[in-house]
Amino acid sequence: HLVMGDEGAVYADMAASNHDRRARLKARGIRDRIMHLPHKTQPQLPPWKQRRNALISQTRRQVEKIFGTLKRRYGYRQVRYLGLMRNDNHLQLL
Repeated sequence: HLVMGDEGAVYADMAASNHDRRARLKARGIRDRIMHLPHKTQPQLPPWKQRRNALISQTRRQVEKIFGTLKRRYGYRQVRYLGLMRNDNHLQLL
């Protein structure tokens, strides 16, 4: 629901990985940058998937660093208020 259609690529972690989601991104012409995860039938990823995950993680690291800072330094682990405006104000104050 977060993909609007004007994105060039979608970066996501392994929890968002499934065949249906990847197919829908491809049908819309959006590059799939969702990380691959090993399965019980394939416990070790092939080298090309490991390399792909490493390249994707370089971009994701820059974004995740911001969220980690908000959680560790400012204690912003969960929202406290109902409504976007109140939570946005709280985030700005932090």
